[in-house]
Amino acid sequence: MIINYQRPDTMAEGIDPEAPALDLSSTGKTCSASTYDVDGFSWNCTRAPHPGDDRHQGARALPGHGTPVVGLEWEYQYSLGEDTGGDVDEAAPVQSVTVTVSFPARAIGVDVEKISSAVLDLFWEGDADDVQIVASTAHDTAQTRDAVAELVDLAKRGHKDFEHQAGYGDYTAGDVDAARARWYAVQQFMAELARHVPES
Repeated sequence: MIINYQRPDTMAEGIDPEAPALDLSSTGKTCSASTYDVDGFSWNCTRAPHPGDDRHQGARALPGHGTPVVGLEWEYQYSLGEDTGGDVDEAAPVQSVTVTVSFPARAIGVDVEKISSAVLDLFWEGDADDVQIVASTAHDTAQTRDAVAELVDLAKRGHKDFEHQAGYGDYTAGDVDAARARWYAVQQFMAELARHVPES
């Protein structure tokens, strides 16, 4: 977003000779665009609907003056068709910022989508359309490998216990065959899981 004009705070109730001409809707029907200025104040466009014209104005009343003045005038630099009337002005990213966020496992509720959304909130309307975000997650490799090893050990002990009990005739031949098939499937799964864990 580009701010073409923002009324200076030092003007008080005076008329700013540098202010653009006010284009106030005479019917009460206004453009639906809204934005925030650099101080965080919200503005709504008070011009009549103006398809194809990307210039927006927010009027501001002044005590002692019958006619409001322009408080903010803005346009969208890289907006989509609904904001520009069909013209699209896209820009390739030329700046890159790398941020690494590390936090303990107890910090639940934090994920890649929420972090990406928070980053997009830092940009003005329209600009966010041309922001590219690449986000990924990484876990402690040593802890992950230990966890996989523990799962494998539990599976092995469980299978060993089953074979021991089967030796006493506690299970039918069908039960034994089914258990051995499941054990083979578990071995295949564990081997595949281990292949996806980096060595370091």
